[in-house]
Amino acid sequence: QEHIASECLRTALHLLRAKIQQHQQVHRRGDLPLAIGCTLEGDLHDIPSLMVELTLLMEGWRTLFLGANVPVTSLVRAIADRSPQLVWVSHTYIAQI
Repeated sequence: QEHIASECLRTALHLLRAKIQQHQQVHRRGDLPLAIGCTLEGDLHDIPSLMVELTLLMEGWRTLFLGANVPVTSLVRAIADRSPQLVWVSHTYIAQI
């Protein structure tokens, strides 16, 4: 059940993202600052990072969300290629007991 609920939430967040980005394109005034974000390698939990992305979009940022399970080298490459004004990183640590 948790996986079904997570997928429903993820779908809703992606639909909301599309609506916000569509609104930005219609009402854009000048270049918006760029933020790049991801969930780091080894972490498949992308919902917190998607929520950060939506918050930034609503505050007038352009975003590039790299997804979940992103190797640090890929994040560094994206930063070097795009020169964002902001970088966000999400990582959930679960201790093995």
